[in-house]
Amino acid sequence: MSQTIEAEYHVTTTQFWEPKHIEGWPTDKEGALRDVKSAYNFWIKWGLLHVKWHKDGHVFEYEPTAEEHGQGDDHKWPDAEYVDGERLD
Repeated sequence: MSQTIEAEYHVTTTQFWEPKHIEGWPTDKEGALRDVKSAYNFWIKWGLLHVKWHKDGHVFEYEPTAEEHGQGDDHKWPDAEYVDGERLD
């Protein structure tokens, strides 16, 4: 009899981007760091912050300035275990 054994992990990582720590982050006319909400568009994909400051402009990619890993990043102990789809308690 063949069984399927499954381990479930809940991985949590939080990334932060602080413009004051990002080299090349644009400034406004007064020299203050630009608010990302003033950009034409922005999104996060594959751990990078992508910002298109102007409609016809280039898309800039920014690395996170900090990262926190939650308890789920420990792959020694799964959050749940299953045998043939039935959760073991």
